[in-house]
Amino acid sequence: MSSKETMNRRQFQAQLASSLILVNVTLQTPKRGRPSSGKGSPATQTVTSGSPLNAQKRPSKRCAHLPLDVRNDLVAHFPRKTGRGRCRHCNKGYTNTQCRKCDVRLCFTDDRDCFWDFHHQ
Repeated sequence: MSSKETMNRRQFQAQLASSLILVNVTLQTPKRGRPSSGKGSPATQTVTSGSPLNAQKRPSKRCAHLPLDVRNDLVAHFPRKTGRGRCRHCNKGYTNTQCRKCDVRLCFTDDRDCFWDFHHQ
């Protein structure tokens, strides 16, 4: 076994702890940028409805990744039907199947089985 494959006890404990914490938790990225002004702010009251400043922002993608050991643990990864969205594994097609544990949209069709591929990498 090479030195790259082995880890000391502290590294193992840290990796194990982070994996156990994330077993049933959905990940959310922290908000970035300038804090929003309150509801009663004069800046928000003077903006007209046709202004691009008042337009709603699109929801951002979640960029946080699950640890590989949680993703490949083969425990409680069940598909569920949701709204349409892009497959996170292949990005080729739209799918309405999502993993209950990972909260990731994945293809689950006769042509492509990204659900299996994603959880067995």
